[in-house]
Amino acid sequence: MKYCFVAVNYPREPSVLTYLNVNDLDLKVGDIVQVPLGRREEVGCVVDFKNEITTDYKLREVIKVESEYFKLSPQELSLYKWMSEYYMYPLGKVIFDCLPKHLKRIKDPSFSQIAGEKDSFIYNSDQKKIIEEINSKEGFGQSLIHGITGSGKSLVFLELIRKKIKEGFSVHYLLPEINLTPQFVNFFSEFLGCKIYTYTSAVTGSEKFNLWRVVKDLKEPCLFIGVRSSVFLPVKNLGLIIIDEEHDRSLKQEDRCRYHARDVSIKKAQMLNIPIVMASATPSLETYYRFKENENLGYFTLKNRFNDSKLPEIKIVDNENLESDHWPLNAEVIERMEKSLSNGYQSIIFVNKLGFSRYIQCQNCSHTFDCPNCDIRLTQFKSRKTLECYSCEYKDQLPNSCPDCGCLDLFQGGFGTERIDEAIKKLFPDKKIARFDRDQLKKITDIEQRLKDFNDKKIDILIGTQMLSKGHNFKNVDTLVILGVDNNLHRPDFRAQEEIYQQVVQVSGRAGRFGEEALVYIQSDLRPKVFNYIQEKTFDDFYQDELKIREVLSFPPFSKLIKVEASSKNEDYLYQYLLRLKNDLQKKDIQVLGPIPELMKKRSNRYYYYLLGKDVRLRLKSNDKMIDLKIHVNP
Repeated sequence: MKYCFVAVNYPREPSVLTYLNVNDLDLKVGDIVQVPLGRREEVGCVVDFKNEITTDYKLREVIKVESEYFKLSPQELSLYKWMSEYYMYPLGKVIFDCLPKHLKRIKDPSFSQIAGEKDSFIYNSDQKKIIEEINSKEGFGQSLIHGITGSGKSLVFLELIRKKIKEGFSVHYLLPEINLTPQFVNFFSEFLGCKIYTYTSAVTGSEKFNLWRVVKDLKEPCLFIGVRSSVFLPVKNLGLIIIDEEHDRSLKQEDRCRYHARDVSIKKAQMLNIPIVMASATPSLETYYRFKENENLGYFTLKNRFNDSKLPEIKIVDNENLESDHWPLNAEVIERMEKSLSNGYQSIIFVNKLGFSRYIQCQNCSHTFDCPNCDIRLTQFKSRKTLECYSCEYKDQLPNSCPDCGCLDLFQGGFGTERIDEAIKKLFPDKKIARFDRDQLKKITDIEQRLKDFNDKKIDILIGTQMLSKGHNFKNVDTLVILGVDNNLHRPDFRAQEEIYQQVVQVSGRAGRFGEEALVYIQSDLRPKVFNYIQEKTFDDFYQDELKIREVLSFPPFSKLIKVEASSKNEDYLYQYLLRLKNDLQKKDIQVLGPIPELMKKRSNRYYYYLLGKDVRLRLKSNDKMIDLKIHVNP
């Protein structure tokens, strides 16, 4: 065919451009090619051909086939086209944002060593029923396992995977966090006699390229474990997709094409006509509602822990009786930890903030130390003697006095993992204390070692962020302390209550998993209603009440939201631009809220505002060079 349509790696619409095929290239749909674009050359993917077209432009020629390894199959191309349409993002950018970089060094990818096939577990009646019902279905089907923490969802996955592997099919297992990978690789390798490949940010570019190159032709069934980007692996003979912790926000890409790995996986399973299984102790409200309302979907519950252990008791304590030497820990919490440690148990302290203090302020003139590039106060890191911005990575030396009035009395407000670490070491000088956060653990090997040390009881108290909040199977934890979680209630986000519920339930689930009568303390200045649901351990009362609120407000799952994000260096110009855009949309009877400033209005010397539209498909683009416009589907 003379004319070929190429989805070019280009950030603006249209990204599908027309080229001549006159170089005797044996081109096919799905080929990755090199094409001229302006004064440069760029890569693209052939998406269609025609013998005749009508155009007033002088067409240029396809230069060459770029890669013999990344030819897209019809199913892959269909998935990328669906993503481009659904997420309103240029097709060429979708494709090349998802493909690994093409490298010339060719070698076989590494896999986890096969340990053998241990005998299976003895399953309870609820687990057996779920396994039998899911295995009895053929073709595409969706299942949700709504099971409390420690109910044995991973054991159900094991049997589902084992069956598919024995039938000669590969399985894709998606996790939200890289730090969960070692635990599940070790677990599955003990029971499955197959190769296990991982696809995370810890995998080098070379390894990703070589894995992508060979998975299309793998003849033996394998297990693939990966984070959200692994959903695009073109696994040959795929027979099952599993998504663990389907509620987790880490499954959502927050830049470039803002896809949700859960939704893309569902579409992929539908295209391949294979089953997909999702699971969570705290499913997202949208997923919960969809499965409860649709009888054709498989909704399963696990309401008891697998080994008959009890869920931990939840106790809410006020931020009072705080000893100055050990602030911000409550006296009752300290007493409980002393008792726990003396009995040979371990403790976890959860605080989802890094650093020593959240901000520094002059006690005399109230001067604050703010980031010059962002709308945020600088965080103090005592060990590095710095003030740092977590948004733009700006750093400054920790001051000895106020630059405005010279006062030496600087107030340290708020706390993070570093401050808790210092307080705990003063309280328990003879105990081994360690942190579990990205400030200390930079590599996956560091994470593995820290988890191993904790499980081997070489660490008595572990202080961690959200990296600790899901999936980890600790055996000896009977005291868990949650600090500062109610700060999230101040966010202008309709999902704030849902995310607090999910976070606290997930963190609490790390305690008492092997029979110990565990206790979880939530230290709070507030006592929001969501804490009552957590304390009473109600299974779905929170969801029912939250659904009533969402229905009144016409928020998801009762509507679809489109977030139109815009940024500019000129705040007034940006606001007026969005105001004009809003007026244009309202003339079309589209319900639009805004313009609304982002929670952090200024980032890296740019201002960020957005519009929120309901139940509308917006295909917008900006030709204004002062405005950067992005569309966010289902924010």
